[in-house]
Amino acid sequence: MMMETKRAPIVPIAAYKSPLQGIQLIEASAGTGKTWTLSALFARLIVEKKQSVDQILAITFTKAAAAELRDRIRRRLVELHSHLDENSVKSEDYQPDEFCLYMGERYGNSSQRQQAKDLLHSAIVNFDQATITTINGFCQGVLVEQALASGMPLESELISDLSPLIHDIIYDYCRQQWRQAESLLVNYFLTHDEFSVGELAKFVTTMLSQSQAVIKKDSFDVSISAAIFRKTQRVFYDTQAMWQQQETTIRTLFADHPAILSRYSAYLESRFEKVNQAFAANVLAVLDSKTIDALQWFSRETLDEKRSAASVKKDVYFPAHPFFDYIQELIAAVEKCKNQLSYHAKAFQYELVQHTKKTLLERLYAQQAQSFDMQIKGLANALSLPDTGVVLAQNLRERYPTALVDEFQDTDNYQYDILKHVYIQPEARQCALFLVGDPKQAIYRFRGADVYTYLNAYKDVAPHNRHHLAQNQRSVSPLIGALNRFFQLSPNAFKQESISYQAVSVGSREHAPLIDLRESIDSNYQPLRLWYLPTPRSEDDKPKVSKGQCSAWTVTVIVHEIVRLLTGAAQKKVCLGERSIEGKDIVILVRSHFEAESFRKALAIVGIKTAMQSRNKVFSTDEAADMARVLAAFADPHNEGKVRAVLASRLCGTSVSHFMAWQADTKEWTKRLVRFQAYHQLWQQRGFIVAWRDFLAQEQVIPRLAHLPQGERVMTNFLHLADLLHEEYRQRVGMHQLCDWFAAQRQEPQESENAELRLESDENLVKIMTIHQSKGLEFPIVFVPSLWSPSSSKKGVPFYHQEEASTFDLSVSLSPEIKQQVKDEILREDLRLGYVALTRASQRCYLLWCPLNSKDKDVTITVEQSALGHWLPQGELSIMQLAQHAPNEIGVQAVTDQVLSGLPAMTKAEIPLSVLTPPFIARGYRLTSFSSLNHSTKAHHQAQDESIEIKDDEGKPLFIDHEEDSAFARFNFAGKTVLAKNVGNCLHKIFEHADFTQPVSEWHENITKQLKAYGIIATWQAEVIQWLSEVMVAPLSPTLTLQQLGRDKTLRELDFHLPLTRFYPPTLMECLREHGLIIPDLAAQNITGFMKGSIDLVFEHQGQYFIADYKSNHLGHQLSDYQHDRLHTAMANNGYQLQAALYALALHRWLSQRLHHYQFEQHFGGVFYLFLRGMNGQGNQGVYSWRPTHELLNALNRIVGEH
Repeated sequence: MMMETKRAPIVPIAAYKSPLQGIQLIEASAGTGKTWTLSALFARLIVEKKQSVDQILAITFTKAAAAELRDRIRRRLVELHSHLDENSVKSEDYQPDEFCLYMGERYGNSSQRQQAKDLLHSAIVNFDQATITTINGFCQGVLVEQALASGMPLESELISDLSPLIHDIIYDYCRQQWRQAESLLVNYFLTHDEFSVGELAKFVTTMLSQSQAVIKKDSFDVSISAAIFRKTQRVFYDTQAMWQQQETTIRTLFADHPAILSRYSAYLESRFEKVNQAFAANVLAVLDSKTIDALQWFSRETLDEKRSAASVKKDVYFPAHPFFDYIQELIAAVEKCKNQLSYHAKAFQYELVQHTKKTLLERLYAQQAQSFDMQIKGLANALSLPDTGVVLAQNLRERYPTALVDEFQDTDNYQYDILKHVYIQPEARQCALFLVGDPKQAIYRFRGADVYTYLNAYKDVAPHNRHHLAQNQRSVSPLIGALNRFFQLSPNAFKQESISYQAVSVGSREHAPLIDLRESIDSNYQPLRLWYLPTPRSEDDKPKVSKGQCSAWTVTVIVHEIVRLLTGAAQKKVCLGERSIEGKDIVILVRSHFEAESFRKALAIVGIKTAMQSRNKVFSTDEAADMARVLAAFADPHNEGKVRAVLASRLCGTSVSHFMAWQADTKEWTKRLVRFQAYHQLWQQRGFIVAWRDFLAQEQVIPRLAHLPQGERVMTNFLHLADLLHEEYRQRVGMHQLCDWFAAQRQEPQESENAELRLESDENLVKIMTIHQSKGLEFPIVFVPSLWSPSSSKKGVPFYHQEEASTFDLSVSLSPEIKQQVKDEILREDLRLGYVALTRASQRCYLLWCPLNSKDKDVTITVEQSALGHWLPQGELSIMQLAQHAPNEIGVQAVTDQVLSGLPAMTKAEIPLSVLTPPFIARGYRLTSFSSLNHSTKAHHQAQDESIEIKDDEGKPLFIDHEEDSAFARFNFAGKTVLAKNVGNCLHKIFEHADFTQPVSEWHENITKQLKAYGIIATWQAEVIQWLSEVMVAPLSPTLTLQQLGRDKTLRELDFHLPLTRFYPPTLMECLREHGLIIPDLAAQNITGFMKGSIDLVFEHQGQYFIADYKSNHLGHQLSDYQHDRLHTAMANNGYQLQAALYALALHRWLSQRLHHYQFEQHFGGVFYLFLRGMNGQGNQGVYSWRPTHELLNALNRIVGEH
């Protein structure tokens, strides 16, 4: 661990008077005027150093902060110029601040004053040349201006959002690695959420954000993994078989020992049920700790312990059976397996990070593109070169002899290296570098900020060049005093000797008083309110108080107090100066979006509107689900189900009675369908946004949503989604592409600020936001509800600082010392976060404390582990001591049910339940299909399709991009401009309505109709007739062609629904693989409901029944590309063997119900997959045939569920 020394306090001075050369560090505290000081220094540099605005570099860390800094600096120049100009007209109440007074005294001489005014006037006139920007903007500008000296490309595209690239890299890597890995390891990855592409992308992004951090990992013996995995699987299947064969015997054994088992009989059946569940699934199920715990009860070792505990005679034993020994062996094998899997998982994460770093750079270079990080690292590296780096640094010093860096605590090593190479050099004696920041507010490590960079820079600055901003302009005097007392109560307030709290004094800013006539006079002078839940009395030393109980208490207390304040304001009894307080004066600072939602709902119940500022993505909202329905209905208005889904949503609010009326009155229903067809036409002709606006007007959406309790939030989300769709539409004109893009965003939202939830409005609303979002902001009244809750050390990758280096630790198990360092690092971040929260208020701050003491997965969580626990280590005793130290500034109150009962009653608003909780059917019960089953793994693990081409659900390119060749029209059917999905649908429809026994030349009307319906030009008709004529005579077997099948021998588009009860797809996958089929990995999930499907063609031939499925997949430009080996590959790659098995099961069940005396061997013919582009009537190319065994179909019956 890095050794720290307690630093000496910085002597507070007016930092704006600091020297204008050398390295100056200005350490701020919350509310002490960093921006004010920077603006004053900028003005002094103009006047005293006679620097032009384009010679001063001002850097901050966000675009919003840069815009504010630019505005504040310009205003400062204008104010100072006006102050120095004796002829300028000033208002009657003009009061110059201390900086203007200081500069007025310094430039009292008329000639000096005139020169200062001239310099300021020039700066104001030329202010648009000032470089006031973000660190990214600065680096980008340097790399353009100094391209030759920096060695960077002259032209490159800047990519601000790397998440799509990172998703692609991760998906490709997973596919490559998992394709060759042991099946058990692959299934482990596929069934753990942290290894989905989305979660892996978050993990990698976090690791890349701390690019200079060291990543530690274990080394382990990979060679033994395969043997361990195979043994675990063998032992599992042996034990599973034993249970399936001996379950009745084992149950009887226990039932025959009632004297021994009397104390366990109450829950013995539930334990048997858990064993059943474990062995109904696959080996992955027993890797779950809960399942292992359930099986452990039946191990020989545990049963022997139970026998002893039962206090029975020594000659009476628990039942004996080999199954108990099997369980014992299984548990031992699983423990070894889990341990080895953990090593593989950590190693995979490590290698993934290294691979992503390398591949990301390669792809960006290949695209002639750069990221923000690349620019920063590129400039830092360029400056570090011995020759060209010296020249570049000199060029920058000449260009910017002075640099002002705001929010320096949010920098990182690369950024600081840039500044050091330019300004902390012997050649830079005449230059100036001002580093302004507050390490107590370093809360953005997740974005790459590193407080240790600030602490190292602190050491680089001479003590006499360290300055402290000590006047708090934000808060009223009693609140400043209260916070001084609070933070000075702890000798090491931030658990870090190198970060200390220095008391601040009251600034010169005047504040309107907060008057609360509903309280006693004394209470008004207690701006820091510390409210606590008394520890319940109990015989235990530490009675259990759960996090849920604490959270519920904080919500109740805060809602009551907000009701009291706003009720008083309505009566003009709670005022801020001469005006009543308003909702916008109040903010609740939360730790999570879940906590924010709890407060929003509670305040909605009492009729108080809120505005939530959130970093959640709008694509994750209920409104996004509704918008997806709108897109589907606009794109396919002939699909009545999709139209009904929109009409039944909150957007249209159609009732059941209306639907029933429309069913009776077809004219009214037709009107609705016509309306949606009009939206479709508008989208095609004028764009999505026009169709959307017409929909809002025609369906009267906005007035309907406005009446919902959270109507403003809902409307904001819908309009936000429409804006995002419009922006994307401008890049992707196609209707289906836009629908696909929206579906992908809902599945794996990209990291974009544009997609973050927008604030509802600037109306007078109580605000709810996270502490991170509140940094830099000020509010009259602040509630801080949850600093009693510690952050979990189990979330994210263990992080700590050791030997001057930040470290991510991917070890499987951490030493006690490292665990403590990780906990300390988390607590330090929590303490800094708490400081930010407590310093947002200008008038009053409410701080809540709870005696948290509970267990979460065998880990005890207490208030002592939290920020408040550190500041108030003795709990209620510390609270009392704090109140005694500052009775006039800190108000302490125990808030119990009795206290709450004395507060104003909260009146519940009449809120429909459907508004609070959208109608919901459990996800486990649903209608699934081959497509959703086949794509369950893809939906879980890939951000986009496998190849560079955009593909449809069957893996076919959405655009067929091949040169036309009349000799091979089948390979180019429909050309480049028609969606392949439409090509496939067109061919299916032709076959569905065709009479196979007629010559294809007589299908003219059918073909014409379908070509037109699917947007394919009529000139393709002749080629289609020629092609399909060859398909009809192509041999499916030596004695069978499609042309032989009369209508009475066929069923077209046979729909089926297979009932499912706790269907577990991986079990199906393993069964099919055991029977020699190549099946994609299926996601682990229990499904109850129905599996639907539609078989293109079922036909009878010579007393046997067959399935035929038409495929329009493009496998190549030659007929040889459709030979059996290529078809076999296509069947495997697209999951069609899974589809064929499900279709075979459906037909098997259908025949067993419809055909008297059905016998599988006699009546079930087989399955044909007809790859139409390869069928030319002269051989069996293009035809894939398969016949399942009776044994396989019986096994599938058991897995899917008996019918």
